[in-house]
Amino acid sequence: MKPLIVPLLLICFCVTLNAQTKAPAQSDPSPSLKETIEWIQEKVKTSGGYKIHVDELMEPKSGSQIRITSDFTGHYTSVSSNNSGCQIWAAFTSVVTASNLPNSVDSDSTLVFDLSRIRPGSTKVGWWKFGPQNTTYSTYTTSPEGYYIITADPLEKDVPVTTSTSRDSALFRFAELNTANRVATALNHAVELCKANAKPEPF
Repeated sequence: MKPLIVPLLLICFCVTLNAQTKAPAQSDPSPSLKETIEWIQEKVKTSGGYKIHVDELMEPKSGSQIRITSDFTGHYTSVSSNNSGCQIWAAFTSVVTASNLPNSVDSDSTLVFDLSRIRPGSTKVGWWKFGPQNTTYSTYTTSPEGYYIITADPLEKDVPVTTSTSRDSALFRFAELNTANRVATALNHAVELCKANAKPEPF
């Protein structure tokens, strides 16, 4: 039995030494601001926007029906950020093609917003119902009925998040809910990182 004493002591010594050795500090596994912004840019460019078909049936007092079909599409042509990653520019193009119009109607807009002006945790997904309402002489059928929008609350009440004058107040627009939710989550994360990296003004 004596020959076993030395190996057993060595094993006990090794176990004790390992227990006393500090594990190396683990780095933060969450995505960096750069990684987050790049992911948002890619998702918005590839999946952002909408496509809606509207069927309008007009029944004027004369009694003859007039049917007009229209397609409303919107997509992002570019999404970029400044060096810090906390200010985002998004160029958006909307196109209307209607059966009663000889040519399509294009409209371009640029959205600018600053993540440092967003209240942390306030980025959320909502639903924007698209199109006109039914009137006395017209009935509208819209498919789909709208699209998903990402909005956020301002950090300060009188300081707007975005320069956009769009009536839906959207940071981004999506046709698919799952993608909208994922981008909203990424934006919330980016807002937290921008807040952590913000430096107070010297004066």
